[in-house]
Amino acid sequence: MNIPLLIAAAIAIAAVSLHVYTMEVWIWPKLKESAFPSFPFGGPNVVKGFYRTVWHFFTVNWLMTIGVLIAVAYRYLTPYGVSLVKFLMVFWILIVVEIFVVAALSLQPGESCIKTMAKAFQWVIILAMVLFMYIGIKGENDESAGPESFQESETKSEKVSGEAEPHARWDVLRDPERA
Repeated sequence: MNIPLLIAAAIAIAAVSLHVYTMEVWIWPKLKESAFPSFPFGGPNVVKGFYRTVWHFFTVNWLMTIGVLIAVAYRYLTPYGVSLVKFLMVFWILIVVEIFVVAALSLQPGESCIKTMAKAFQWVIILAMVLFMYIGIKGENDESAGPESFQESETKSEKVSGEAEPHARWDVLRDPERA
């Protein structure tokens, strides 16, 4: 079990909870259809629905990240789990870059980017999650959780006991003919 990846997953669970709560409790009830334009796909109510849909695209990103982190933490995603976590680290760092760029482009004259980013703390949550993702995979590679590491532990147990238990032999799991 990889504790730092589970901590990263816990941070992501808190973040997605805040993300959904923010939309469904603070934003959605206050949005008036009159604030949205009509467009070729429908009236203001359709545009308002698209706004909610696009918001929850990001919710899906959080949920997939949580799923991958838990699966890799418990070694269910081998041998490519570490690569998936590395990909997600890059993905979330790019999200943080996007948050800063959009914030900078949205500034009104006289507003401070630093003050704005201090109020919009979601980037700190993302970076904390990425930090624990990094700690969780530091020193690991995709093979470290795969069949080779299992064979190494099998060899160690053979040296201690003199023989391997049939149910614990990786080669039997991989190829029953070798039993």
